[in-house]
Parts: sequence; C-alpha cells; structure tokens
Amino acid sequence: MTRPPAPHLPPGWYPDPAGGGAYRWWDGIAWTAATQAPAAPPRRSISTGKAVLLTFVGLAVLGWLGNTASQIGAPKRTAEPTTAAANPFPKPAPAAPGEIRDGTFAFQPNGVVLTPTVGEGTEKKTAAGTYAVVTVLVTNAGTLPAFFSTAEQKLVDTTGRTYSPDGDADIILNKEANAGLGKFIPPGKQLLFKIAYDLPSGTQPRAIELHESNSSNGVTADLQ
Repeated sequence: MTRPPAPHLPPGWYPDPAGGGAYRWWDGIAWTAATQAPAAPPRRSISTGKAVLLTFVGLAVLGWLGNTASQIGAPKRTAEPTTAAANPFPKPAPAAPGEIRDGTFAFQPNGVVLTPTVGEGTEKKTAAGTYAVVTVLVTNAGTLPAFFSTAEQKLVDTTGRTYSPDGDADIILNKEANAGLGKFIPPGKQLLFKIAYDLPSGTQPRAIELHESNSSNGVTADLQ
C-alpha cells in the first residue's frame, strides 16, 4: 500500500492506495483493513421477473379488451404529443475559456509563486531549496462525485525534470478549504487548490502536469 495520507487528514473513506477501485477507511493515523466496494445494483430473480411480466401482460390484455368494448362506434381521438423524459445522465458541461481537462476534471492554473516558506507560526514550513506554489482551480465537470488528489500532480522544470508535491506543505496551504491532500468534489462544483513543490535553489518551474488520477494521461499547463 503506497502513499498513506498525512496524519492531518481527517478519518474517512478514501480511494484505496492499493488500487482496484475500492475505498479504504483512514482512521486519522493509518489505513485500516476495512474496505468498501461500490454498491452493485440489486438483481431480480428470474422467477420474480416472469411473474411480474405475466401479471403485466394479463392486465394489459384485460385493459385492451375493456377499451375495445367501450370504444366500438366511438369517434377516433387524435393522440396527444408526449414530452421526452429528462436525461438522468447529462453530458459534461463544455469547457470554459482557459480550462484544460483530464477525465472528469477541468483545470484552470492561476500562476506560480516562488517562496522559501509556507504557513505561519507553529505551522510554518521551510523548503530545503525553494517552494514553487502553483494555484489551480479544479472543477468536477462530470456527473458523479470525484476525488482530486494533489499527490498526482507533477511539476516540470526548465530542464525537463519532474517533481512531486510536498504533502506537508499542501496540508498547510489547503487548511482553510479543509482539503488537505485532496477532497471529493461534487458534480458541477469547484475548489481552489495550492500545490507546493520543494525545488533545488535556482530551479525554474516551466509547466505543471495535471491528472484526474495516477492512471490518467494528464494534461500540461505552461507556467511561464
């Protein structure tokens, strides 16, 4: 099991770091053995389905016979137009200007700031080199809640070298949004994340690779 959340993350169900699509319970200190798979739709037995079908057919036949008997000699009626039912699974909203997408997430990078420290007081953290803090507005453009993780986002410097985020710094930066290292985003909603990278002194950030998950293709946004 890789990359357990930092201890600051509150207890709850999170995507299983071991993969497989299940969720695993984080007790606030460590991953537990409790897992939860997506609920499967209930199955109707064949015998029950047949009984319902026969009942429906019988009622339909009786209704047809009754209507036929009552409408003999009656003038024909013009069928009224029907209204199409609403689609329960609407298509994702079109991309807004400046957005780039990977999977269900739409990203709007809002620049990068170089700083030696993040946070204040007892929560102040100093970089080994220099922090590059990238601000990204993340929108769930899909139709189901989706989890955005700061740990999956990569920074690329001007030499092509890639860097992973500083998890402790991310927790400090995203404390006000109660987002920590990531958060579930409801459909159509958005959250502003700050992602910190500890770069060697003198290193210049060139771009950020944004991912829906660790298995997605990702998209690249220029930071220069």
